Amino acid sequence: MPPVAFLHTHVLVVVLFLIFFAAKAVLLLLNKRETLDKVRSKTKV
Repeated sequence: MPPVAFLHTHVLVVVLFLIFFAAKAVLLLLNKRETLDKVRSKTKV
């Protein structure tokens, strides 16, 4: 894999992780436990 492709893949994965993390943090701060459990169960690896 060329270095540029590796860098773009890495950046994509990091950005997706941060988006999911921020969404879960917002749900946690807003005390939306049921919705957080649904999201957690769908995105759990």
